[in-house]
Amino acid sequence: MLKKMEKPITYLKDAGRRKNLAAVFICLNLILLSCVCVFFSINLHTAFLKEKESRIFGAVFPDTADDYYREILMQIETNIQAEGDLLLSRDCGYDIELQGRQMLELADRGAEAVFVCPAADRGLEEEIRRCMQCGTRVILVGRGCAGEEEAQALVLSDDEKAGETLAGYIDVKVKSARILLLGREKDSSSRARTESFCRRILGDKIEKSPLPGGESAKTNDKDDNTGSSHDPFQIVRRVQVENGEKEMEKARSYIGRELQRGRKFDLIFAADEKLAAGAYAALREAGEEKHVQIVAVDGSPVGKRMLRSSGYLATVMEYPSVLAGEAVRQAYSELEMPPGSRILTQVKLVTKNIIYSYDIDKWE
Repeated sequence: MLKKMEKPITYLKDAGRRKNLAAVFICLNLILLSCVCVFFSINLHTAFLKEKESRIFGAVFPDTADDYYREILMQIETNIQAEGDLLLSRDCGYDIELQGRQMLELADRGAEAVFVCPAADRGLEEEIRRCMQCGTRVILVGRGCAGEEEAQALVLSDDEKAGETLAGYIDVKVKSARILLLGREKDSSSRARTESFCRRILGDKIEKSPLPGGESAKTNDKDDNTGSSHDPFQIVRRVQVENGEKEMEKARSYIGRELQRGRKFDLIFAADEKLAAGAYAALREAGEEKHVQIVAVDGSPVGKRMLRSSGYLATVMEYPSVLAGEAVRQAYSELEMPPGSRILTQVKLVTKNIIYSYDIDKWE
């Protein structure tokens, strides 16, 4: 009789163990689930706090469809977002009055700093002052303007060095040249590049820049002839394009008009590569592309492609990513700097001989 009862007793014991194991397993799962819930709750709460604590910055640029401005703005935004912060950007369409209003609007929205590439040389003096007074730092990027001495900082490419570098290269590589200057109106960066180029190429033959204030291409109907006919280098013409949209097309039109009058130049100095591209298009249309060489400043993808395939002699490359990075550093910096401090970023000469070592599809 006892032997017959052994199996049921063993079975009951095994069943009890299985129930206990199931209970333990359920408890462990509940504990694990609780831990997971707590973990996600903490992370969501942390993310929420981070979002609430994000710092706000602003940017106002003349034309975000322009690849140069777009590249700088994209790099600024990348740097700001890497800090977990927010960038509010505005496009003023080369309207200097609208740009001023956008600066004040961003300041009212709590921007700690506003990155501004001025749409013109003048017109932002009051807005710079008001932003700085209300605690929104103004950082000018790419070019200066009237009132710049009251801004937190100016972050610029070394425009004077760019002009001097191209002049030095021409002095070595070209025996003589009748030079047409192609620049922008109301643009301090364009003016600095052009004036430094002229000072270097003409040396002591020029007492002051041939572009003291600049003339519009629409009204500039006289030859300049800076330098005598016996000098190897002469500035024979200057053309300035109005700031705004379709600058490449304007440069193309103006250079085309100069060629129709009878070509009196064999080298073009262009203050940037949009203007250079317009000039080259006009030369090709007139069948003069083999008789006129071009030098310019930028190092853009367009310019690098031109260097590989045309009479484009050299460019001086600037670095939008470096400009943007330095501008963002100034925005976050706790160091006390004198208002209007200038930070100059590097530029580099690129010629046909070394262009194949660069990526032509993007800015450096």
